Amino acid sequence: MTFGKWLKIKLKQNKIPQKTLAKEICVSENTVTSWVTDNREPSIRNFKWIVKFIAMQEQVPEYDVYNEASSFF
Repeated sequence: MTFGKWLKIKLKQNKIPQKTLAKEICVSENTVTSWVTDNREPSIRNFKWIVKFIAMQEQVPEYDVYNEASSFF
């Protein structure tokens, strides 16, 4: 599995549109699309914002999401 596939699954599971993630972490929607299609990987800074946002949506500790996501990053 890749980080992009992981992110796509997380967005779908939590019913989060790519547009919403983009707005929340201050990137363009095209940037999020490039991540979920594995054309690019996020910067470390954006990776941390993604983890924080997903953890907040799932109401789980950030380190749980970080540990899961970092195995694909």
